[in-house]
Amino acid sequence: MQKRLQAGFTLVELLVVITIIGILMGLALPAINMALEAARRATCNANLKGMSQGVIGYHGSKDSMPKYVKSFGQYTATSPDPADPGSTPSAHHKLGGWQVSILGHIDQQPTYERWNEDRYPLLTANAGNAGPNGYSKATAPTLEVFQCPSNPLFSDAIGPNSYVANTGMAADPGNRYFAPQPPASTTAFAISQSKANTIFNNGHSAYGVPAGPKVRMDDIDDGLTNTMLLSENVQAQSWHLVGFGSGLNHLDPDNNLSTPAPYPVASRYLQGMVWHYFDKQGAGGAGAVAAPEYQINGGDTLFTPMNNGNMAVLARPSSEHADGVNVAMADGSTRFITESIDYRVYQALLTPKGKSSNVPFPEYVPTDDDM
Repeated sequence: MQKRLQAGFTLVELLVVITIIGILMGLALPAINMALEAARRATCNANLKGMSQGVIGYHGSKDSMPKYVKSFGQYTATSPDPADPGSTPSAHHKLGGWQVSILGHIDQQPTYERWNEDRYPLLTANAGNAGPNGYSKATAPTLEVFQCPSNPLFSDAIGPNSYVANTGMAADPGNRYFAPQPPASTTAFAISQSKANTIFNNGHSAYGVPAGPKVRMDDIDDGLTNTMLLSENVQAQSWHLVGFGSGLNHLDPDNNLSTPAPYPVASRYLQGMVWHYFDKQGAGGAGAVAAPEYQINGGDTLFTPMNNGNMAVLARPSSEHADGVNVAMADGSTRFITESIDYRVYQALLTPKGKSSNVPFPEYVPTDDDM
């Protein structure tokens, strides 16, 4: 009697097939991940492009660059929030940063109106509609243009943000950190706000410190293509925040409360990138760059959230892209800046008038090879 042959795989054949599939997947996954990251980096670049055009549009309508903090009005608490009828929060000043200023220029006019019209509050008395610090979720919605898809989120806070603006000089040449109220040196603060040292400066006079001068495109003597406007920062704070704290303490400068991070002195750090008075060659009497966090992608970008104690050193470009960050220049163009650039190059990219600025070596002029 003839035996029938049974179709199928032997155990050895099955294991060989599984092994081959595993090897093929191991070879394919890196290529897939590289393609996905390239797409995320392109999206990030497009976000910066859109925001830079929003800044340029704001400049065209206001004849000035946006401010890193300014007043957008005051909610007087005379009526409930039209978007949240069950909420009538206390009266408060409506302070916001550069992102708020450009909302109307990046197709976010309804959100901008919540900030610009006095009948809308920033805060809410409805716990079910509140985010951290008492802000209404309608005030600070999640906007894709403010998020790099490669960046992790440190928390589920409302208004997530991945981008920062050029807020320039962090401290005076003596490297004194500005104390809360009043700052250590009002004169030093005014120097840090000059047209030679920054693009996005203070727009709100409070606690005895002055607002910065109006900065225009034609004030950028070093060339629009050589001056950074915007960049990424993994540790940037939510786009609507101007200080750490809760409720009215950091929204109302007239109540004279002691705030953890008072504006306008410290607001530059939450959504800004700054340069410090350091130089590896010791120019101008500056010390060598000691804190690695000052450098692009410096420090622990993944597991160190920004707070009141470290905000000054974390206010620099960082990203989850390999080897550098996407940036937008003052002419609206975008480029990729490597994390290995010398700190002098970084300082030169942030100063609109390098030779008139307070950097340690103002005579330095960067070239394309330096970046």
